[in-house]
Amino acid sequence: MHWRRNCAPDLRVFPADAEISILDLPRYTQAQLANGIQENGYSETVGKRNIRILGDVAVAEQYLTMNFPSGAQNAAIDFFSLVRTQDRWRIVSVVSDNVGPGEN
Repeated sequence: MHWRRNCAPDLRVFPADAEISILDLPRYTQAQLANGIQENGYSETVGKRNIRILGDVAVAEQYLTMNFPSGAQNAAIDFFSLVRTQDRWRIVSVVSDNVGPGEN
């Protein structure tokens, strides 16, 4: 198994929705820094976690609360897709979104 840069076969992208984007790690980091994360920062409080393993693939759902210096908080979830290769789990993708009231 290997990673091919800038390759996203068969992905359906929604160009009319500015809130949806597909980023590689360097572009994700750049987007985070552009939003003031480097200057202001935030911490995360880990919440409930669900993990489902099917053979050599797994999905992990991680709920969290983002805590900003201003006192503002934001509930969110990260979905991790993983694959086991050479007796190690490797992250294939991470998808994140905000969580509404009562969704966690």
